[in-house]
Amino acid sequence: MGEIFFLIILAAAGVGMFGMSFGFQVSRIDSSGGPALFPRIVIIILLLFIAIRIIMVSKSKEELGKKFHFLEIFQGSRLIFLLMFLGYAVLMKPLGFVISSSLFLIIAVTFLYKKQYGERITVKKGLILYPVILISVAVLYYIFVNKLNVLLPGGIINF
Repeated sequence: MGEIFFLIILAAAGVGMFGMSFGFQVSRIDSSGGPALFPRIVIIILLLFIAIRIIMVSKSKEELGKKFHFLEIFQGSRLIFLLMFLGYAVLMKPLGFVISSSLFLIIAVTFLYKKQYGERITVKKGLILYPVILISVAVLYYIFVNKLNVLLPGGIINF
């Protein structure tokens, strides 16, 4: 029953976000549906899957009897990763895309490597991996800003 309650909360958030999408500004020359089209499609698909899951859970006595472990996401390494991701989101605007993404990826990859292999990244691997991360972030920034005309936060370096 806890899962159904959680799914209803998720659905309510989805409906709220769907409503917010009507506030997105659309250019007069844009005939593609505007910036709200893709989020609306994703939210509708999300709501469809939520409805399917609620039906599946309510029809199965076994599923209804299972204990829902929502709080597991807020424990151990999941909590650490969630906090890292929240820190990334908070630092995106003041530091900018390049610095915050580079920091997040370096810290996250290092953390996840340690969790997976039980040891730190060696200096040799780090000398290859970290520059690849930095170059990849810079290339992504260049492509999105200069080729796709997507505005990304410049932050303190303000490209």
